[in-house]
Amino acid sequence: MGRHAAFRPWAGDFKAGWAAMLITAILFWLAWTRQDVRVGLGALAVGWFALFKLRKGYFRWRGKAVESQALRAHDLPAGWGFQSGRMSVAGGDVDFYLEAPGGVAKYAIEHKTLKAITVRHRMMGLGEPYFLNGHGKPLRSDPVAQTMRNAAAIGATPVLWLSLGNARTRRLRTGLIIVQGGRDKLLRAIGARGWLG
Repeated sequence: MGRHAAFRPWAGDFKAGWAAMLITAILFWLAWTRQDVRVGLGALAVGWFALFKLRKGYFRWRGKAVESQALRAHDLPAGWGFQSGRMSVAGGDVDFYLEAPGGVAKYAIEHKTLKAITVRHRMMGLGEPYFLNGHGKPLRSDPVAQTMRNAAAIGATPVLWLSLGNARTRRLRTGLIIVQGGRDKLLRAIGARGWLG
């Protein structure tokens, strides 16, 4: 597997957040020296935006940190190819790209820290699937669409891995594999490890 540039999705959020914080400080200073309430309100609005971007950047950074600990090349049997953070032409990155010996199977794995995902089907199981979180509510952001899009872009089987989950592995008609469990469960689902160990 070749070298690739590091994907840092949080960098833009941190830059925008810190720049907005600097603008906030300048606006507060201007509001204070000129005794202008409107400038002060503007400073509050920009400060809110700065906090939003910094918080978003932190959660994206934290997600990447958890992801880097979730699966490593030495977790795989000999002969398996491994790449972390492979860039996709569809935008973004594939968290883990695994290739079976001889290239017979390729997997694009999207790692999420959700604890559970529920698959439902419209029209009594015949329609398109939709996904709910562990509390039965629609997902805020759709990891399934991201997983499918990135896997299609690199010609691999899509795998959505919820490493904190504890439910059975699902294989959908769309080709998506949803693994809810730890590293061993993931490796069994893709055939990198037998069911007995």
